[in-house]
Amino acid sequence: MARTTFLFVLLLTAGCASGGGSNYDAGTLPPMEADTMRIAEANRRILTANAETRTDSARVSSEYRIGARDQVQIDVFGVETFNGTFQVEESGEIALPLLGAVEAASLTARELEDSIAEKLRETYMRNPHVTVQISEVSSRGVSVIGSVRQPGVYQIMGRSTLLDVLAMAEGLTETAGNSVFVVRPAHGGATSGTMPVSTAATSLGPPGSEVMEVDLGALLTYGRTSENLDVLPGDIVQVRPAGLVYVAGQVNQPGGFQIPTGPPLDVLQALAMAEGLGRTAAADRAVIVRQAEDGSRQEIPIHLDKMLDGEVAPPALMPRDVLFVPNNRNKAWRLGVLGALVSMLTFRGLFY
Repeated sequence: MARTTFLFVLLLTAGCASGGGSNYDAGTLPPMEADTMRIAEANRRILTANAETRTDSARVSSEYRIGARDQVQIDVFGVETFNGTFQVEESGEIALPLLGAVEAASLTARELEDSIAEKLRETYMRNPHVTVQISEVSSRGVSVIGSVRQPGVYQIMGRSTLLDVLAMAEGLTETAGNSVFVVRPAHGGATSGTMPVSTAATSLGPPGSEVMEVDLGALLTYGRTSENLDVLPGDIVQVRPAGLVYVAGQVNQPGGFQIPTGPPLDVLQALAMAEGLGRTAAADRAVIVRQAEDGSRQEIPIHLDKMLDGEVAPPALMPRDVLFVPNNRNKAWRLGVLGALVSMLTFRGLFY
């Protein structure tokens, strides 16, 4: 919200003073408390989903294939010379006493046991008993960045989904929005579904990376499980901050407001965030100003009075929309200022 502080001043200057209370009930919860509750519910669902899949992840961990920088604990029964903890080199090999370089990358622990036992049979032992345990995983890092509580690189074992890694990052912050980008380097392998590529995150990965955009609101609110992508080692998961909508003109608290995680923000909810209509508001002449990516502008007339009376359903707002409420005593001046307001609000750099 700090990025839009100076915009509040512009909006307050452009819109005339409200001159008193609002004729719109902003609801029983203040906007900030309502947003906090939305995020708390989103985090509850993330952690619940992670708990439900944790058993499956443990079950398939025996199928984990060793990678570079992993550490393995090797024990050969009765022969301490071969015992110890060894790190897999970038070449994919481990260096064992007397045996030399042994290929470990891409093998499971059981397959590595068999490989070492075979080499021992060929050289030093008749019937070796070899045990291999993966003591540290460092090759399967997933970077989680953006509006999460604990950004960082997290190691994944077995099958991991988007909700799993969000749980590892301790869930969302209060600034989180509905968009999550999963960036997969070109060598990352096949995806688990078809998702639209967004240009907003293409700079996160190297050239040729695949970028998938996930609707987190649809996943958490409506249970659309197709959005819960499988996450692969090397992926970058970015939780985008919430988009902004702007409420200007005859409202009690003009400004820019974050779109919370969950269902789309509608006109009446945005009006509640702006603490309702001013006393001289022309509720029947409000307009939504929507700016397209190509710079074109669309003005959508709306009847706030009918929405407040329940006669018309309030439309959803999109990021960067401006909800403008004119003054019922000076319509021409207010609409004239609208163009200047939108130009200021959509000036390059004011949006993330």
